[in-house]
Amino acid sequence: MERIVETLQGLDDAGIPYCLLRNYQFLTGGEVGSDVDIAIRREDEKRVTAAFSDHGFYPSSSQSKRRHTAYKRYADGDIIKLDISWGGSEYNGLPTVDIERLLKNRRQLNGCWIPSDDDYFVQIVFHGAIKKNGYRESYEQDLERLRKTVDESKVRSHAEDLFGSLGLKAIEFALNGELERIPEMKWRLVAANCVQRHRAIPEFLYILFYENNVRKVIRRMLKRLVPSSPPIVAVTGPDGSGKSTLTTNAVSAFEKLGYDAHLVKLGLTNDSTIVMETAKAAYNRLTSYDVEEVKNVERRGEKTIGSRDGFHKAIVHFIDILLRYLKARRSGADVIIADRYIHDVGIYDNPGILARTFSWFESESTYLFLLTGDADELAERSEYTEESLDELVKRYEALDFERLDATNEPDEVLQELLDKALGESDLLRHL
Repeated sequence: MERIVETLQGLDDAGIPYCLLRNYQFLTGGEVGSDVDIAIRREDEKRVTAAFSDHGFYPSSSQSKRRHTAYKRYADGDIIKLDISWGGSEYNGLPTVDIERLLKNRRQLNGCWIPSDDDYFVQIVFHGAIKKNGYRESYEQDLERLRKTVDESKVRSHAEDLFGSLGLKAIEFALNGELERIPEMKWRLVAANCVQRHRAIPEFLYILFYENNVRKVIRRMLKRLVPSSPPIVAVTGPDGSGKSTLTTNAVSAFEKLGYDAHLVKLGLTNDSTIVMETAKAAYNRLTSYDVEEVKNVERRGEKTIGSRDGFHKAIVHFIDILLRYLKARRSGADVIIADRYIHDVGIYDNPGILARTFSWFESESTYLFLLTGDADELAERSEYTEESLDELVKRYEALDFERLDATNEPDEVLQELLDKALGESDLLRHL
């Protein structure tokens, strides 16, 4: 709650008038809902984005529309969403409250601006009837409480300005406690609003038919034909650091936050493509490579790492990882969680000129983390000897990735990852 209040006070500091519309029970000790609805003038959009970014809120392209922008921030293990209605509460571009009246009459509650009782009453009457097709229990309770205390002349005037004589009729029903009679007036109220604001009709039709219907169909078709590239959160590190545990836990954490997370392995791994499987089979046959003996050595923790393998192996590993990377990019998920990354090629092989391509996999929507610790602390979990593990740690330390402490408990490491990926970076901008 404190973070939301600080952010809203940042709007005041920037001289941006705003008014909370609904769901502000958190100001009096209640829970923060799934989002916080805020009305702001359209012309202040750029300043709002700048002010919100100063407080860690980023606009979400996936949840924004012509008249709405959702700003999100990660804090205290959850996503906080501020839903901005440019021009106030509306239905497909038609106002269900007068933004200028709302901002003029607003009042403060615990340092934040909320509507006057009269404007809140009008807003909920028409928001519930037109946009929600009825009144949920909390709206009914608010309207029942307020109908006995609001200034009837002011709510009638506000309703008439929005919907003409039909708005007056709806408000009379609300003042008399006959809420069940208002939702059936929905389309007549919409028509009355169009008459009052005929210049808004083109935008209303555009949002109603194109944005809410045609564009959604087009987006679904394009997503199937040309899937968008989701952001990648990649975790790499020496053997025994806990990468598999962390990435598996990260997938669950992102899914609990409402995102479709896809786990992939994008480094040197046994989960290989047919290119790698073919190359391994040929290599094992030519060199009489004893796979079972190698597995026994790994189980005893006696695996060793020598100098980096030759460029020929780097090419095979690179192609193998590249194919998995391209497949992951077309997964259609909201976010990719990668166990290891392309840089493994430079850890185990001599990549030569391939090293120059690693930056191609480091786009602005890629977030790279190194899970590591002292070799002696990782030795119990590793299949390598302590000497080889120490060498691995040194090689990974050369990577310019965000560090995660592998010696912490799994829950602590997961929280550190979430705090850095969602709280300290701009990952939410891409979700």
